[in-house]
Amino acid sequence: MHRRLEAWNEAKEALQRSLRLVEAAGDKEKRAAALVNLGFIVETHGERAEAEEYLKLALVLAEELDDKEKAVAALGGLGNIASIYGEPDRAEAHLKRALALNEELGYKKGMLIQLEKLSEVAVAREDLAKFGEYSRQTLVLAEEQGDKEKMAMALAGLGAVAKERGQRTEAERYCWRAIALNEELIRKELMATGPASLAFIRRESRELPQVGKYARLSKNLI
Repeated sequence: MHRRLEAWNEAKEALQRSLRLVEAAGDKEKRAAALVNLGFIVETHGERAEAEEYLKLALVLAEELDDKEKAVAALGGLGNIASIYGEPDRAEAHLKRALALNEELGYKKGMLIQLEKLSEVAVAREDLAKFGEYSRQTLVLAEEQGDKEKMAMALAGLGAVAKERGQRTEAERYCWRAIALNEELIRKELMATGPASLAFIRRESRELPQVGKYARLSKNLI
């Protein structure tokens, strides 16, 4: 523990020295990068106020430079902090701005990252509609990118939404698609969650023979 703290302090001090050097040189682009990095490392140690200060300074500088990439990084960091500390409205606002900038840049992988974080915020708020919306957007982008892992995650989310809305047939359809993708990815631990979800859907519908079938399938895959 002591060694980890020492390593963290050394990393922070090195970044602070780097920040002072680029400030002295008047290099605004490198200063923005140093501020983002400091914000990230300080946040990992739970120093929220200091982390937010660095990231806000980085955001202002990135906007001044019209550096959308660094603005995305700063907004993503601010969104994460707000999410961790139970401020979903602020988290969503920051993450949506980061998503929009990634869209302007054409960075679809970055958009997928922001959509995943927005989905987590929606879950924390128990906002089923927004969770479904973000899951659908994730599915479309993941299909464009050929990202089967993200596709499976989005399908599982859509299945959960359909189940909560009592749309059993649709929920099962999403679950089976997620299972098929996970099978392609050879991820048995995740394949097992699909039949388990189907078993739950059938149990809710009182279809007990099918519950047993899907429960056994889930057990065999683990």
